Amino acid sequence: MGAPRYAQAKDYEAQEQIAVVEWAALAPHPSLPGKVGDYLHATPNGGYKLSPALAKKMKRMGLKAGVSDLFLATAVAPYHGLYVEMKKQRQHFDCNSSIKAAMRASQVEWIDRMALAGFHGSFAYGAEEAIAIIEEYLHGR
Repeated sequence: MGAPRYAQAKDYEAQEQIAVVEWAALAPHPSLPGKVGDYLHATPNGGYKLSPALAKKMKRMGLKAGVSDLFLATAVAPYHGLYVEMKKQRQHFDCNSSIKAAMRASQVEWIDRMALAGFHGSFAYGAEEAIAIIEEYLHGR
């Protein structure tokens, strides 16, 4: 018997996010010193098994549902930074409706709220999409 379907989905997402972070660690930043990875960080927000006490503590410390997985702390006019919500590659979904269902309401609301505050945000289905989104953002496209 294999791992539960949910665990497999989260593992796909984790592997895709790791690939993005590894790419960023090597990619030169086009307008700032260092690598893209020097300006990219993860928000350990979803899918982690926390004890009720730790979950309560983390919430009191500012952990919020829906916050995107990655944040690129680089302003590129007209934006103040880039939020990327990682999803597994589209090929790993059963159908188009499950792709849409992967976008949780809290995640969509976060990206919409950040847009109002002057940030760019996007959903990325796999590492290749995320890297393309980051590169386009950094080059002002």
